[in-house]
Amino acid sequence: MAEHGIATYAMDVRGHGASGGQRGHVMSWDQLIEDGSSFVGAVRAEVGETEVVPLGHSVGGSILLSAVVRGVARPRRFVVSSPALRVKAAVPGWKLTMGNVASKVLPTLALATELDASHISRDPAVVRAYTDDPQVHDKMSARFYTEWQAANREILARAAEIKIPFLATHGSDDRIIDPAATDELFRRASVEGRKLIIYPGAYHEPYNDLGREQVFADLATWLGA
Repeated sequence: MAEHGIATYAMDVRGHGASGGQRGHVMSWDQLIEDGSSFVGAVRAEVGETEVVPLGHSVGGSILLSAVVRGVARPRRFVVSSPALRVKAAVPGWKLTMGNVASKVLPTLALATELDASHISRDPAVVRAYTDDPQVHDKMSARFYTEWQAANREILARAAEIKIPFLATHGSDDRIIDPAATDELFRRASVEGRKLIIYPGAYHEPYNDLGREQVFADLATWLGA
């Protein structure tokens, strides 16, 4: 985005990357919303009067959308990329049952997400970087999962309440998160100024996929508008 004259700030969610905490675990979804709000506040303190536009990718998109529908986040505009509103593959029934029970009695129990790294991008270099990154993990605790799913139900149920213009992007061939859920979010919302872009053939991470130059250009154009 620097090529378009736009600065970017990024954070690691707790339990991910260089942030502390058990890998892939959170006791309450509210903690993630608070973390994101604190981060955006820190950026605003640094840039002064310059507009700050939050962007949430995948589960980060769910976190941002939760903050918006609950009125915690009130930016002028926001962006979601492949928001993780519905997983594409069906989760085995035994795993759902075990996760729901464990969330109550053993919330820190970590289960493998079984995410196929080849599904994040059509660019082999991006997939190699992902699989070789020592900070990448495949864990999600039982409590994280149930909190995430409850948040997604609330987001879609309250989408019509969104009063802030937003840009939603998704790859049509995302095999991890269902792009139909992003389309559903867009249709349920009615705020003027919202925009949906589905990239034909793109996988889960359009900003890291083949043709990403167009994705960045589209973001810059929307922000410029």
